[in-house]
Amino acid sequence: GLTKPGTVSREVTWTADLMATFSAATGVRPSPDRPLDGIDLRPALDGGKLDRPQPLYWEFEGGVTLRDGVKAAAPGLALREGRWKFHCDFKFENVALYDMDIDMNEKWNMKDFHPDVAARMLAEMKALHAEVNGPYSKTAHSWNPLMIHKPKIVGDPQPHPLSHDPRPGAATP
Repeated sequence: GLTKPGTVSREVTWTADLMATFSAATGVRPSPDRPLDGIDLRPALDGGKLDRPQPLYWEFEGGVTLRDGVKAAAPGLALREGRWKFHCDFKFENVALYDMDIDMNEKWNMKDFHPDVAARMLAEMKALHAEVNGPYSKTAHSWNPLMIHKPKIVGDPQPHPLSHDPRPGAATP
């Protein structure tokens, strides 16, 4: 293996990185029209640093419960970039900036101590939010070809709301 026993990495990863890592390790290249959101984790497994081209991004429409059971301000958006985690609401207000190297429970808002980092991450948040919620995304979230012919559940008096293609002008099955 690549990793020495007892090694600890502080690199931030997420589930999408697994597909990118497995693809790279097996030599399988993703289709150019469907790039992977994750990155290859093998450099971190060998003790190196990860080169992430953009911050990790989350939308929390229903809110988030922090580790100590406290409900975070919700709904909201979050970015993670290196040691920094940035939060704001959907209006890009109520900004919070946390240094995850010293504050894993997100108790100390550092935005006033690092206004340059907060401003940079707010600009990144706005750009990523616009990209994630752009025209393609709205179409993809409203129409799933796997749901077009969803069978009716026995005993369910109402047809499933996604049992037809909701795109304008689409034929009804």
